[in-house]
Amino acid sequence: MSKATAALRRGGVRLRSLGSGHAPLNLLISEQSNTRQKYKDLIAAQVSFSQTLDRWSQEEENPALQDVLHNVTELNLLWAEAQRDFVVSLKEYKKIYEKIRDMEKKLNTVRKQLSTLEEKEKKLQKEIVKGNKDLSATRDKLKQTSDSKMLAQAEVSGLERENEAVKLMTVKSGLLDLSQAWGLIGTKCNLIADSQKELALLMPDVGSSRVQEIPTYTGARDSSRIVYNARSKIELLLPPQYSTDQSYNSELSYTSMEPTILKRSTLSSKPSRPPTSTTSSSSTLRIPSANNDYEYADDSFDSFESD
Repeated sequence: MSKATAALRRGGVRLRSLGSGHAPLNLLISEQSNTRQKYKDLIAAQVSFSQTLDRWSQEEENPALQDVLHNVTELNLLWAEAQRDFVVSLKEYKKIYEKIRDMEKKLNTVRKQLSTLEEKEKKLQKEIVKGNKDLSATRDKLKQTSDSKMLAQAEVSGLERENEAVKLMTVKSGLLDLSQAWGLIGTKCNLIADSQKELALLMPDVGSSRVQEIPTYTGARDSSRIVYNARSKIELLLPPQYSTDQSYNSELSYTSMEPTILKRSTLSSKPSRPPTSTTSSSSTLRIPSANNDYEYADDSFDSFESD
């Protein structure tokens, strides 16, 4: 998105906020939605690149390029899945500010009611001073209005205190959830990066003085095992647990936000049934569609939720 387009979008948010207020909060929510869309566009571009890389490698005659780059493509798709999960966490984070906006709108409504009652009370007091109407009936109306105003004042005061407390609780809870999501995607990134390094090391070394003698590639089985192990480790990572009610939990701590791996002893062991080579053209690839959903040949990739 160009700077001019971004400026127009922000200006539109401000204009729509003129009647209801909360322009900074509405702009914050809009920017968060835009951030999520940028991530989705990035993921789609990465998947497209990975598929193009795989198609090119399969046209090459060098088996090392065919096998390693195909498995690198599989790792790239694991990375796309990890980012997709993080995009979901961004939506959960945005819900915090949408909830705060709803609370502010409710408070504004009560404040307007209080303002209306105050104006009505002043008007009735003036009528009593002038003595132009039935004073008994006017005094009764004034008493009812004053009582209603006192109730409205108490409601406004209570909502103001409640809103400030809820803001602190929800923002703190949301930041903890987002930190957990950042930690999880970071762990996945490290796993995938280490696996890609292992794949690269499987490719035979060719010295500058022996360019005519290309060693035979023997890493097909090991490359399949590397991807298999990476996927297994990622699947054992616990997904982030979101505070759906956005209420403060006194037991939250930074240690509990670290990505947890189940059955850690199994991660270093070899798979009981290691996969065979995946260099064939019939191997499963995931294809991005126009609406940023990801379609698998034999298993599904959940589409991104709309804002």
